[in-house]
Amino acid sequence: MMVRQCRRMLGMAALFLIVASCVSMNQFGAIRGNSEVTQSFKNYEVSSQYRYYTIGPGGQPTAILGIDREYSLNSSIWQAVELTPEMLKTMVDLVNLGSPDKDRYWGSVVLDNAGNTVGVFYSTWRKGIVKVSQDKTVMVSPDKSSTFKGPRALRSGIPACWMELSGYAQS
Repeated sequence: MMVRQCRRMLGMAALFLIVASCVSMNQFGAIRGNSEVTQSFKNYEVSSQYRYYTIGPGGQPTAILGIDREYSLNSSIWQAVELTPEMLKTMVDLVNLGSPDKDRYWGSVVLDNAGNTVGVFYSTWRKGIVKVSQDKTVMVSPDKSSTFKGPRALRSGIPACWMELSGYAQS
């Protein structure tokens, strides 16, 4: 009898934790891959709809983020940049060096918790956490473990200093 009560209580506790985690996850958005966004970056299209930000060394950012002008970005890691098509071309071409098919960087949409697009994202990072507050303040935290690793031969052809600056680990 006592064992059944313990099992029942453990089951109820597990159910409570599952429901609680689902409720708390509803306040977060996502970074979701999008081929149209990828193509717009590859075509060096800069939209006046977005304010742009980067992470990483100046001309070779690890990520480019565009946030809809109706929102503001809350972050100390992203640096604002007045992006022009010429600057974007330089960045896109530099970050894709060593990748013959230019598919190391992917375009994504930045979504709020309701699935509404609040921005665009271009990076080797494939995932991240997005939080949009009631006052339309956006926080974007890329998942740096979701990066492109590529074939070993490709990685070994890239200078070690560039690998270190861009956050890649040579194995």
